[in-house]
Amino acid sequence: MLISLLAVSAVVPSALLVWYFHARDVYPEPPRVLWTTFGLGVFTVLPVLFIGIPLQAAVQFVGMPVLGSFLSALFVAALPEELVKLVVLIGYNLRHKAFDEPMDGIVYGVVASLGFATLENVLFVFEGGLSVAISRAFSAVPLHAFVGAIMGYYVGQAYFSPESRSRLILKGYGIAVLLHTLYDFPLMAMGEVEDARVALLLAILTVLVLVVCWRWTVRLVRRLRRDQLSVSNGEGGVMPGIESRAESLPLRQRVLPLFVSVLGGLMASFGGMVTLGLLLAFLLGGVQDEHAVDVLVGGVLIGLLPFVGGMVVFLKGVRRMNSVSRAAIPIPLAAAPEAR
Repeated sequence: MLISLLAVSAVVPSALLVWYFHARDVYPEPPRVLWTTFGLGVFTVLPVLFIGIPLQAAVQFVGMPVLGSFLSALFVAALPEELVKLVVLIGYNLRHKAFDEPMDGIVYGVVASLGFATLENVLFVFEGGLSVAISRAFSAVPLHAFVGAIMGYYVGQAYFSPESRSRLILKGYGIAVLLHTLYDFPLMAMGEVEDARVALLLAILTVLVLVVCWRWTVRLVRRLRRDQLSVSNGEGGVMPGIESRAESLPLRQRVLPLFVSVLGGLMASFGGMVTLGLLLAFLLGGVQDEHAVDVLVGGVLIGLLPFVGGMVVFLKGVRRMNSVSRAAIPIPLAAAPEAR
């Protein structure tokens, strides 16, 4: 049962994040292309391991532990991981006919990153247990999604700016590597410092990087979504640098829906982990017959109810964010093009 719960707990956060970014796209991407991108992201773990294992062995010879942590964060984690995600975006997504607007860069960047993060999460969770599953669900997995969104944004801009394509792609890759390194380095270095105050500062740095990535991603998604809505109103193309006509909205009106969706996502993640974990346990024969009723009742109370309630709150928050985006465009919406 524990193994089932661990497996599900490693996957549910990624599934919710894919759903969130897919729902924020005015013209959603074809599911087949999304899940192909996700699968390619999963397979990118293999070249990262091929590159990272010998590099990690080389880093062990560095005499200064904190410096070794920085080198590991940069050369073993950030550089190869963001490179293989970029290869998926350029080698598959940019060549596909479904890639036809800047928002696609964010969506596919997130999905490729979450494919990688999901398998990585499975490996870490089976090694570290449920506590690792919970901590990574709300830290490392979203970090991968946010960094993928930021890099994907620049890839999308590059696609529609041929004269600056190489510069924008390199810029996106460089920013992704920097943010990824700044997130990983404090976590790796915390175990190497003896001063508790220094360790606390390193932990705060990691949290700050996560918050910056989150806010950056939210702004980029809002900007490109407003551009999508402007296009659906017949206001022109979505070329880089064009400012949206969206009116400024009160902070509460913009922040509350996001808070609601995050809260619902947390509830659904917890409930989904418990519910699917118990379901797998039943299917695999991990629950004894005399305890089946108790486990079923407990699963409904602590798993199914939070999952259903969380999904309702999550979807309500996403729909409200989409409504706020539409309300910010003063011209009535025309009929939007059919989803691809």
